[in-house]
Amino acid sequence: MLEAARDRAADCKQNLPWCVASAEQLPFEPQRFDVVIAVTALCFVENPQRTIQEAARVLRPGGSLIIGELVRG
Repeated sequence: MLEAARDRAADCKQNLPWCVASAEQLPFEPQRFDVVIAVTALCFVENPQRTIQEAARVLRPGGSLIIGELVRG
């Protein structure tokens, strides 16, 4: 996925920093981001509650947490 993201960013002429980390222990200071997006991620982590807590920790006040998950139907 990281390679696909890098390729897509390059196609869009975007030079972005990249980081590989556990969603349950993010390597960012608190209140760092305006938006956190987790799409089909919670179903792959050991502790989804901890992942959401980490997302909230790195969000600035008033920031947006966007979660998208697939549901069995």
